[in-house]
Amino acid sequence: MSLQQKNAKQLRAYQPSPAELQAYHQQMRPIEVLLQDVTDTYNVGSMFRLADAMGVAKLWLAGKTEVPPNPRIAKAAVGLDRWVEWEYVSDTAAWMSQYRQTKPEMQVVAIEQSQHSLAYQNWQPQMPILLLAGNETTGLPSETLKLADQVVELPMYGVNISMNVIMAVAVMLAKTL
Repeated sequence: MSLQQKNAKQLRAYQPSPAELQAYHQQMRPIEVLLQDVTDTYNVGSMFRLADAMGVAKLWLAGKTEVPPNPRIAKAAVGLDRWVEWEYVSDTAAWMSQYRQTKPEMQVVAIEQSQHSLAYQNWQPQMPILLLAGNETTGLPSETLKLADQVVELPMYGVNISMNVIMAVAVMLAKTL
């Protein structure tokens, strides 16, 4: 049975070999995602699934964001937290300073509603890219928004003025295809 044929239960139990992980990481796209202060563990687990599906090279889990091993993350991630490369960052601003020095080519794009945001319809993603997404209720802090090259706002046509953080990241990632 190939990896693509495994169901969620089988993926949760599967431990990838070093060779499988190396081959997996070589096929990833030049995209990274930072989740800052995302407190819902199911959202974090879902981000691992989304990262796998969209070929995200690395997840950065920052601030108050829960990290593996966590049973709720593991359940939602269906074992993909063992495949997708990730790292924890305690201080986003300090980390971003170092990140920019090591990866100056990365376009840093925050997903947020702000006075200075670009409408999603007008956003033209340029690779490589780092997407920043924030807390489910409060979004990204203003200090983090200042670190981005662009702030992109998704259109909202209903009564609610926001959407689930993982759905917002998914919409942005879809535009990079």
